[in-house]
Amino acid sequence: MITIRKYQSNEVRALVEPDSGNGQTKEINAQNAVELTFSLPLYIDFRVGDHATIFSETYTVTVRPTRAKLYKRDYGYTLTMEGEQHKLGRTPYMQLDFGNELTESNFFVNAKPRVFLELILRNLQQQFPGDNWKIGQVLDAEEKNIPFTDQNCLEAINTLAEQFGTEWHIDGDTHTINLIKRQIGTGLNLATGEGQALLSITESALDNSNHVTRLYARGGSQNIGSQYRGGYKNIRMDVPYVEKYIDQFGVWAKAVTYDDIFPKRTGAVTSVTSPFIFTDDAMDFNVNTQLMPGVSAKITFQTGQLAGYTFEIAEDGYDPATKTFTILKNTDEQTLDIPSETLHAEIGDKYILTDIIMPQSYVTEAEKAVKQKAVADLNAGLAGVKYDVACNPFFFKNNGDKVKLGAIVNIDVPEMEISGQQRIVSFTRNIRQPEVFTMQLADERKESTIIRIINTITTAQYGR
Repeated sequence: MITIRKYQSNEVRALVEPDSGNGQTKEINAQNAVELTFSLPLYIDFRVGDHATIFSETYTVTVRPTRAKLYKRDYGYTLTMEGEQHKLGRTPYMQLDFGNELTESNFFVNAKPRVFLELILRNLQQQFPGDNWKIGQVLDAEEKNIPFTDQNCLEAINTLAEQFGTEWHIDGDTHTINLIKRQIGTGLNLATGEGQALLSITESALDNSNHVTRLYARGGSQNIGSQYRGGYKNIRMDVPYVEKYIDQFGVWAKAVTYDDIFPKRTGAVTSVTSPFIFTDDAMDFNVNTQLMPGVSAKITFQTGQLAGYTFEIAEDGYDPATKTFTILKNTDEQTLDIPSETLHAEIGDKYILTDIIMPQSYVTEAEKAVKQKAVADLNAGLAGVKYDVACNPFFFKNNGDKVKLGAIVNIDVPEMEISGQQRIVSFTRNIRQPEVFTMQLADERKESTIIRIINTITTAQYGR
């Protein structure tokens, strides 16, 4: 039996026995839901906000319940319930305004993943102060400049997962938000046959995308000047393309531009003299020798009160002897004076320089980064496979606790040439019989298990 409790209360609304087909469904970067269908001999006014504990998680009715008068005296009900992540969908993703209030819904942030997640946390704490939301594991990645327009926090976290190439998951019982790819070792072995874990397995395409076996990649156009490699406008690899699996699939070529990869240095403020003057003791080159003709060098802050704002460096505004910068007032902001005595850089704030020609060492690092990104995308660029499996309930009666999103399992179906490790990317569990599972598995690298090849990259040299 499941106890349904009233909205904003622990008062019992009803005890219900769900129908035999009812299940809990979980999917990476997507739903965590339960749909309860049941009948009762009396009419009960179930409402949005009613909640229940199912498999140790809180689920809340988020859609107006369906009610029906059945034959004789019974009433039929359908309750669509979601895990605690639904609260992100009820919370606008907003930035601080000039009054230090979370009201701005059209903004951009240039930062690492944790900064974006901290803003989600602040918004959740404002809407649900009693839930004690917190941040768990967060991917460490380079800063990205991401705009947001009237998004809620659920839309925002999906944007972050897409932009940073990772996943998110919510631990509903502890109200913990994680932005990282979950990979849990289980030692669980899935095979077909008598007494084994699988009743059936179906292999199909992971998505409808084409294979990519040759990738032409370039980076951004900032901080390289007009004479980069004789006139190229974007950062280039040391080869024209990377390729993989040409002998198996032939040429499936694609071109891509990684605008966020360009020569840059993330500096940090070490002292502040005034709202317009700060020092970076670790600055490792003279900005004055790297200026572009007729272009003002600029600073964009990545963290702190000035995060996301760009400022021109004043003429003769860098002192190489003291490694001190003097910046000008931001002219794009119409409602605030930035910087000012109240909004200014502070010690530890991160920034990057743009509209300069970065030293060659930074250019080389950017070229390497483009190639590394291209190789990673090429590895993931083959149209992958997924496996939909029906599980043996007798096997999972003793192993069901190992079925978690992101869990790594060993799969072995030799007659279909399927073997190796897969991740659980979604599953459905029967509520009345918790040992009854169906799952979807996907290869971490999105490579078909029938491709028995060496994982190598072939490159070609420039022929300019």
